Amino acid sequence: MDKVTVFDGGQNHNADKGGADTQIANYDYIGGKYDRFDREFLGYAAVTETQLDPTKSGQPAYRQIVRQYLNNNLYDKGLMTDELTQDAGINPFIETVNQYQLVDVTQSTSAALALVNPAFSGLDARNNLIVFPELTETDKKFFEGGAPGGPVITHQTLAYDFTNGN
Repeated sequence: MDKVTVFDGGQNHNADKGGADTQIANYDYIGGKYDRFDREFLGYAAVTETQLDPTKSGQPAYRQIVRQYLNNNLYDKGLMTDELTQDAGINPFIETVNQYQLVDVTQSTSAALALVNPAFSGLDARNNLIVFPELTETDKKFFEGGAPGGPVITHQTLAYDFTNGN
Protein backbone atom coordinates (compact mmCIF):
# COMPACT_ATOMS: atom_id res chain seq x y z
CA MET A 1 0.00 0.00 0.00
CA ASP A 2 1.57 3.27 -1.01
CA LYS A 3 -1.40 5.67 -0.90
CA VAL A 4 -4.65 6.01 1.03
CA THR A 5 -7.41 8.44 0.09
CA VAL A 6 -10.39 8.92 2.41
CA PHE A 7 -13.45 10.86 1.23
CA ASP A 8 -15.92 12.00 3.91
CA GLY A 9 -18.89 12.08 1.55
CA GLY A 10 -18.70 15.79 0.83
CA GLN A 11 -22.06 16.56 2.43
CA ASN A 12 -20.73 19.44 4.51
CA HIS A 13 -18.53 20.93 1.75
CA ASN A 14 -15.53 21.57 3.99
CA ALA A 15 -13.56 23.04 1.09
CA ASP A 16 -15.84 26.09 1.20
CA LYS A 17 -14.83 26.58 4.85
CA GLY A 18 -11.09 26.19 4.24
CA GLY A 19 -11.06 22.48 5.06
CA ALA A 20 -11.00 19.37 2.93
CA ASP A 21 -13.50 16.64 2.17
CA THR A 22 -10.64 14.30 1.27
CA GLN A 23 -7.63 13.12 3.26
CA ILE A 24 -4.63 11.76 1.36
CA ALA A 25 -1.60 9.96 2.79
CA ASN A 26 1.40 8.43 1.01
CA TYR A 27 3.49 5.65 2.57
CA ASP A 28 7.15 4.70 2.18
CA TYR A 29 8.74 1.58 3.65
CA ILE A 30 12.37 0.88 4.56
CA GLY A 31 14.16 -2.24 5.77
CA GLY A 32 11.71 -5.06 5.16
CA LYS A 33 12.93 -8.32 6.67
CA TYR A 34 11.94 -11.93 6.06
CA ASP A 35 12.94 -14.84 8.31
CA ARG A 36 13.64 -17.72 5.95
CA PHE A 37 13.88 -20.33 8.70
CA ASP A 38 10.42 -19.58 10.13
CA ARG A 39 8.97 -18.43 6.79
CA GLU A 40 7.70 -15.28 8.45
CA PHE A 41 7.78 -11.65 7.35
CA LEU A 42 9.16 -9.66 10.29
CA GLY A 43 7.94 -6.29 9.06
CA TYR A 44 9.65 -3.08 8.09
CA ALA A 45 12.28 -1.20 10.09
CA ALA A 46 10.61 2.14 9.25
CA VAL A 47 7.35 3.38 7.74
CA THR A 48 6.94 7.01 6.71
CA GLU A 49 3.42 8.41 6.36
CA THR A 50 3.25 11.70 4.47
CA GLN A 51 -0.08 13.49 4.81
CA LEU A 52 -0.93 15.75 1.88
CA ASP A 53 -2.96 18.96 1.71
CA PRO A 54 -5.67 18.36 -0.92
CA THR A 55 -6.91 21.97 -0.69
CA LYS A 56 -3.74 23.33 -2.32
CA SER A 57 -2.51 23.04 -5.88
CA GLY A 58 -0.19 20.06 -6.31
CA GLN A 59 -1.28 18.60 -2.97
CA PRO A 60 1.92 19.46 -1.03
CA ALA A 61 2.90 17.59 2.12
CA TYR A 62 1.86 19.26 5.37
CA ARG A 63 2.73 16.59 7.93
CA GLN A 64 4.97 13.55 8.11
CA ILE A 65 4.93 10.73 10.63
CA VAL A 66 7.99 8.46 10.76
CA ARG A 67 7.54 5.21 12.69
CA GLN A 68 10.45 2.89 13.45
CA TYR A 69 9.97 -0.73 14.41
CA LEU A 70 11.98 -3.65 15.67
CA ASN A 71 12.16 -6.51 13.19
CA ASN A 72 15.17 -8.50 14.41
CA ASN A 73 13.37 -11.76 15.25
CA LEU A 74 9.99 -13.37 15.86
CA TYR A 75 9.86 -12.08 19.44
CA ASP A 76 10.28 -8.37 18.77
CA LYS A 77 8.72 -8.03 15.33
CA GLY A 78 6.34 -5.11 14.98
CA LEU A 79 7.26 -3.37 18.25
CA MET A 80 7.36 0.39 17.62
CA THR A 81 10.51 1.99 19.01
CA ASP A 82 10.09 5.55 17.75
CA GLU A 83 7.30 7.72 16.33
CA LEU A 84 8.15 11.22 15.14
CA THR A 85 5.50 13.65 13.89
CA GLN A 86 6.89 16.63 12.00
CA ASP A 87 5.62 19.38 9.75
CA ALA A 88 6.39 19.80 6.04
CA GLY A 89 9.61 21.64 6.93
CA ILE A 90 10.77 18.57 8.90
CA ASN A 91 10.39 20.48 12.19
CA PRO A 92 9.52 18.03 14.99
CA PHE A 93 6.17 18.34 16.75
CA ILE A 94 5.82 15.17 18.85
CA GLU A 95 8.23 12.27 19.36
CA THR A 96 7.60 9.06 21.27
CA VAL A 97 10.44 6.65 22.09
CA ASN A 98 9.68 3.18 23.49
CA GLN A 99 12.12 0.72 25.06
CA TYR A 100 11.49 -3.00 25.43
CA GLN A 101 13.08 -6.03 26.99
CA LEU A 102 12.31 -9.60 26.06
CA VAL A 103 11.52 -11.74 29.11
CA ASP A 104 11.40 -15.54 29.31
CA VAL A 105 8.05 -16.20 30.99
CA THR A 106 8.61 -19.89 31.75
CA GLN A 107 10.26 -19.05 35.07
CA SER A 108 8.03 -19.57 38.10
CA THR A 109 8.37 -16.16 39.79
CA SER A 110 8.93 -12.60 38.71
CA ALA A 111 12.26 -12.53 40.55
CA ALA A 112 13.48 -15.48 38.48
CA LEU A 113 12.53 -14.07 35.10
CA ALA A 114 15.48 -14.35 32.76
CA LEU A 115 16.19 -11.46 30.44
CA VAL A 116 16.67 -12.66 26.87
CA ASN A 117 19.38 -10.70 25.06
CA PRO A 118 17.69 -9.14 21.96
CA ALA A 119 21.11 -8.49 20.42
CA PHE A 120 21.73 -12.24 20.12
CA SER A 121 21.50 -12.90 16.40
CA GLY A 122 20.38 -16.50 16.86
CA LEU A 123 17.20 -15.52 18.73
CA ASP A 124 14.40 -17.33 16.89
CA ALA A 125 11.89 -20.14 17.25
CA ARG A 126 14.70 -22.73 17.33
CA ASN A 127 15.34 -21.67 20.93
CA ASN A 128 11.84 -22.86 21.96
CA LEU A 129 11.39 -19.91 24.28
CA ILE A 130 8.15 -18.39 25.51
CA VAL A 131 8.91 -14.69 25.51
CA PHE A 132 6.97 -11.61 26.52
CA PRO A 133 8.07 -8.32 24.88
CA GLU A 134 7.92 -6.09 27.94
CA LEU A 135 7.51 -2.35 27.29
CA THR A 136 9.78 -0.88 29.97
CA GLU A 137 9.98 2.85 29.22
CA THR A 138 8.23 5.49 27.14
CA ASP A 139 9.56 8.99 26.60
CA LYS A 140 7.34 11.54 24.90
CA LYS A 141 8.65 14.90 23.70
CA PHE A 142 6.30 17.76 22.84
CA PHE A 143 8.19 20.35 20.81
CA GLU A 144 5.30 22.87 20.86
CA GLY A 145 6.32 24.52 17.60
CA GLY A 146 9.88 25.28 18.72
CA ALA A 147 8.96 26.96 21.99
CA PRO A 148 11.91 28.41 23.93
CA GLY A 149 13.47 26.13 26.49
CA GLY A 150 13.26 23.01 24.35
CA PRO A 151 10.63 20.30 24.31
CA VAL A 152 8.34 19.34 27.17
CA ILE A 153 9.28 15.76 28.06
CA THR A 154 7.29 13.09 29.87
CA HIS A 155 8.92 9.87 31.03
CA GLN A 156 6.99 6.74 31.91
CA THR A 157 8.50 3.59 33.45
CA LEU A 158 6.43 0.41 33.38
CA ALA A 159 6.68 -2.58 35.69
CA TYR A 160 4.89 -5.91 35.48
CA ASP A 161 3.66 -8.31 38.17
CA PHE A 162 4.14 -11.78 36.72
CA THR A 163 3.04 -13.55 39.92
CA ASN A 164 -0.59 -12.59 39.18
CA GLY A 165 -0.44 -13.10 35.44
CA ASN A 166 -0.11 -9.48 34.29
